[in-house]
Amino acid sequence: MLLAAICLTLRSMAAAPGDAEWSKLLSLISQETKPAVVRVAALKTACRHAAAENAGGLVEMATAWASELDASGLSADQISGNPAYGAKRELFSTLIGCSARINAVATDSTLALTLWKTAATRSWTAPQIKLYAFQAIVESPANAAQRRSVALSVLADSQGPQNARVLQLLLSLLDQDFLAALRTLVAQATSPADFNLVAAAALAHCGDAQIVEHLQTFRTAWSSDDPAIGQLLDWYLWQIDAQNPPSDLLGLVASSEPLTQRARAWALRRAIELDLPSVQIRNAVLQFADALPAEPVGEVLAELACVKRIGLDCEVLAETDIPNVTLETDGPDAVTESTALAGQVYRDSGNWHPTADALLGFVNWCSQKPCQGLNAAQTAQLLKQKLCELGIIKPSACGSQDQN
Repeated sequence: MLLAAICLTLRSMAAAPGDAEWSKLLSLISQETKPAVVRVAALKTACRHAAAENAGGLVEMATAWASELDASGLSADQISGNPAYGAKRELFSTLIGCSARINAVATDSTLALTLWKTAATRSWTAPQIKLYAFQAIVESPANAAQRRSVALSVLADSQGPQNARVLQLLLSLLDQDFLAALRTLVAQATSPADFNLVAAAALAHCGDAQIVEHLQTFRTAWSSDDPAIGQLLDWYLWQIDAQNPPSDLLGLVASSEPLTQRARAWALRRAIELDLPSVQIRNAVLQFADALPAEPVGEVLAELACVKRIGLDCEVLAETDIPNVTLETDGPDAVTESTALAGQVYRDSGNWHPTADALLGFVNWCSQKPCQGLNAAQTAQLLKQKLCELGIIKPSACGSQDQN
């Protein structure tokens, strides 16, 4: 009854709470004798109604929880088995989940940036929370120099987030000084375990030829013992070569040579990012489409649908282009049907893992547009391809999809 009454009270706060109501919320959040579900519900309500005059207090509470979790010396698994510390981590994660609201209203962006950095670099935070925190750093109202400095320190931390979504967030921060710092992170690697994947991925995406020698050296030294890292290094080297000069990207898009869907889609997006002439990009896409069967099926259909979706979204294709491919309109729903294969992939201490909340990571990656317009079977195939590329699925089960 008490829990029901508390939840009813929280739901009734449709308008911003006054001072008395805010004090009650803080009291509920702080009382360790209250059930964790009540405290979390109170924190969500507080986050939703946070304003300039009180957002800093929420940041301070989260900072205190982090300090206690750090001081405990407990591992992530041990925290999960400890109700008191488990509740603190759940509350901390809840606050990180509403970082956009905090960024929008907090008056001290430096204090908030410190909290986001903490969340992104702790061994006891979940991979998805690290991503939320890194996104909060990128989108912080702090000046660009501060955001770049904090982002770089996160990337340099061995516990920082290490997956593809980070790269998409990172691109908005890149300038010449930041690229130079990323080169240093790549160059200082001594083994696959301390190889900075995000730094290498960002530089490869940008076509940075200055890291080619390092990547080639790493590939020679590491590939035989770690095939997964060898595949990644091959991919990074291919990306750099593919856009030097940038006009080569058009040839890749148009090519009838076998490429993975990932490779052709990347080449198309990169050509658009580099602002190559839209007419030339469209012609390259149509040249690729014209060389395919009139009624494509299977992987060919999936690749063509992916290319068409990107072209439409980026306004280099018209709706009437590639008329033999009809795009589905239920992309996100179709993704959820692929649960059996789904995995949010991340790298930890040199090893790849699919996390417990597997589907969420793939949906986030897929929602960036590669999967929209595909049905469930095509989406599942795309996921299998991704896991093959990252070495999660054994090469023997991947067929010929491992190559670029």
